[in-house]
Amino acid sequence: LPLDGPVPFGVYQSGPWVLFFKRVFLVAGILGVLGSLDWLEQRTPRRQAEYYALLLFSLSGMTLIPGVRDWVLMVICFELMGIPLAVLAALGKVDGPEGEPKLGPEAGFKLFITSAVSSSLTLFGLAIVVGLTGTSSIVGQPVPGAAPLYSVGLRLVLAGFCFKVGAAPFHLWVPDTYQGA
Repeated sequence: LPLDGPVPFGVYQSGPWVLFFKRVFLVAGILGVLGSLDWLEQRTPRRQAEYYALLLFSLSGMTLIPGVRDWVLMVICFELMGIPLAVLAALGKVDGPEGEPKLGPEAGFKLFITSAVSSSLTLFGLAIVVGLTGTSSIVGQPVPGAAPLYSVGLRLVLAGFCFKVGAAPFHLWVPDTYQGA
């Protein structure tokens, strides 16, 4: 990919801010790897490759999101980021003190259900938005007279993305997921 400018069909565009956010996500990923080296060695000595592969998939979705200029690619990037996170939440399924409930599988399941609901909201909203604009480009304009329905579609898309990242008021299961993971 070029360091600056658009790619074919205008679905992605790089620039200084996109590069800045990519670097922030990559630094966060490196810190996550460095912070988990001992934990992986102690808790999951045979499953380290799974952890790193899932982290890499999630990180690749995160680094693509800032430059996205197309709704379809945006949904793909959010799913590429979200599904590995649900698996990572359930990775330590047998961790914890003896006799205590193992919360990892429950955390992964709740994160997966949250992801599925957010994806359905997003895709339903995108069906409305793309149907009205005739394009999957984020900067597409609706046909005249379709503004109320276009607004509903955009609100559904926004609700789906807020649900995916756990923003209020869509954050009910996020604390349970963090506790279990």
